[in-house]
Amino acid sequence: MWNTTIFFSVLMFVVAVRIVQHRDVDISNMAPVELSVPALPYLEPNDRLRPSNRINVRHVGEGDLIGPESLVVYDKYLFATLADGRIVRMQHENEESEALAWQTVAMTGTPGANCGQGGPSDSTQSEELCGRPLGLRLVSPSIMAADNMAQNTKILAVADAYKGLLAVDGILPGETGKITQLDTSACGELKLINDLVQTEDGTLYFTETSTRFQRRRIFYAMLDGRPEGRLLAYRRTEEGEEKCVVVMDNLFMPNGITVSHDKKSLIIVSGVQVVAVDLAQAAKAVQQKKPLPHNTLKPFISVLPGTGDNIRTFQHLPNGTQTKCYWLGLGSKYAQPFSLIKTLAPWPQLRWVMASLIPYEMIVGLIPKYSMLAVYDEHGRLIETLQDPSGYTPWISEAEMFEGRLVLGSWYNQFLTIVESL
Repeated sequence: MWNTTIFFSVLMFVVAVRIVQHRDVDISNMAPVELSVPALPYLEPNDRLRPSNRINVRHVGEGDLIGPESLVVYDKYLFATLADGRIVRMQHENEESEALAWQTVAMTGTPGANCGQGGPSDSTQSEELCGRPLGLRLVSPSIMAADNMAQNTKILAVADAYKGLLAVDGILPGETGKITQLDTSACGELKLINDLVQTEDGTLYFTETSTRFQRRRIFYAMLDGRPEGRLLAYRRTEEGEEKCVVVMDNLFMPNGITVSHDKKSLIIVSGVQVVAVDLAQAAKAVQQKKPLPHNTLKPFISVLPGTGDNIRTFQHLPNGTQTKCYWLGLGSKYAQPFSLIKTLAPWPQLRWVMASLIPYEMIVGLIPKYSMLAVYDEHGRLIETLQDPSGYTPWISEAEMFEGRLVLGSWYNQFLTIVESL
């Protein structure tokens, strides 16, 4: 009994010391609960993303294309959001060259020497100043007032973790990029918006992964375990009024979002699962400004083999075979025989002690690096995975096809990845 008392006394003293040492990280926001997660699935391993004689995997723009979280292809251009606050436009240097060149279209924050240099934990504490654009979509000009548009051109909608919901026009060569802040004040403070999609009626639906933790401490939201994310909607009326509505709250870490193939549902990544929200009901919630009850949330993919990031709707597989499908970037592995998330799920106190004792950068480092892109059919059934167990290109956030090559984005990596010969 005495030894146990001494042990816990020392443990609490160490915890208190660590809290003081890391007082810039406010874990007082944490009140962990038991985390309900599905059983670990079996994952058939493969090496379809591992560099080899038959698979050419190139890292492009190392040290400059930092954290290319989200990707958009338009015509002969590839756009990406970066960790230093930039939105860049890429294209091949010429028709014969495989080399990519890139230019900055716009920056969501204020340029600075430390922008993008703080790593996953934002150790330089510069993201709030520089901006951290995450989800990116090509959208119709209806989200902007005509007198705010610098040019009558294509528009990019951006979910920035710190700057909010943004629209960017003037994105093509010869134009000047201009950022417009969209008014989401009716939805209250936005702590961490993450991804977005536009539906046919012009509404932008976007996810807020946490209402408590910012991007630089997003793993605390997982350790905390409380469902405190939201699904939000933004639209501009014909009269020019900007509306922001909470469509659903108390979601567990909503992240990537897309529209289903039949255009009847919003498909939303939630931790290691994917859920669906009926689009007609969502539109009604926007109209009535009344959040949907949780019993309207439907399962779409019961368990993912990794932590889900962005999801996109495609008409073909990565190898070009025509079929309706969804591509889903996965971060850490969530599969048999072991997952840190699964192990810690029933132990909220242990997760609190872990957050108290271990520096955030080390927590991120404890998660094994793994490369995986998962492809699901239009009904949510797994078609295939593309993996690299060596983690040469870890933490895949999103994938796109650009001029016949598979491009992999990542919020974590210091480069963009291009894969050939799938």
